[in-house]
Amino acid sequence: MYTKRTPLITSQHSMFFDLEPQLIQKHPLYLLANKIDWDVFDEAFKGLYCANYLKHS
Repeated sequence: MYTKRTPLITSQHSMFFDLEPQLIQKHPLYLLANKIDWDVFDEAFKGLYCANYLKHS
């Protein structure tokens, strides 16, 4: 016989939620990612993508 499963309780109310609290904030890659100026990359590559970010220009 099947047992009744209890639903999972999550605090996720949207598919867009912040992952930062779930990450290991002392991990070297986490620390490195927070030292990088990502705006430099956004500016450098913005001409390579069209406005909807789904297709290459």
